[in-house]
Amino acid sequence: MARWGLARCPLSALPLRPPPLVGPQAPLLPARLLLGFWLTAVVLGGGILLGRHLPALPLPTAADPRPAAALAQLRGPEGSGWAVAHVLYADCDCSRGVAEVLLRAPLQADVREYVVLVGDDDQLAAQLAASGRPVHPASAGALVDRWGLEGAPAAVIIDENNVLRTVSGYTERKQAAVVRWPALLDEARAGAPTQAPLFGCATSARLRSRTHPWEPLITALWPVDRSPLSPSTP
Repeated sequence: MARWGLARCPLSALPLRPPPLVGPQAPLLPARLLLGFWLTAVVLGGGILLGRHLPALPLPTAADPRPAAALAQLRGPEGSGWAVAHVLYADCDCSRGVAEVLLRAPLQADVREYVVLVGDDDQLAAQLAASGRPVHPASAGALVDRWGLEGAPAAVIIDENNVLRTVSGYTERKQAAVVRWPALLDEARAGAPTQAPLFGCATSARLRSRTHPWEPLITALWPVDRSPLSPSTP
């Protein structure tokens, strides 16, 4: 019976508190805390970046009169034929990818093309203007108020009667290699426009507060580095 004595010890004999972290276990506590903070930061940061890149941005509906009216004003009362506004954002890689395509693409026959540029990039504006597409600077607020757009890149297309034919993004996914220009125009002129989702960058304060919550800190630590665009080809 003596061999079972330890199994019958009262609970009062058990220690009520864990032993203090002393000796070789003590240095493990700061390391574990640091690892926990690091994992939390990685998961949170990854979720924010993923949320910024996956969802498509909102586009105006067909009933919204603002895109057609804004483009008709750009063309002016003396203008005729179809018109296209390429809405780009200077600090957006997706917009710069569309600009690369525009610089290589010839102007479309009987179509007036314009560029509405949000943000400051004199080199980009000069290259696009030299390609035969007049550049019109716009603030993020004006883009919402006049065009009904909260993101870029987007294409606005109207016909000779100032009727909106499509408001569309250029790609089927974020930073896709295939930019659907001039396919968007061809489809609109054929009477079967396809509205591609707007995958790009938020420009309005409302959307940027959701998709870029850490933007002030990131901008302070890593200023925007705009890579030069390839020269346009004749």
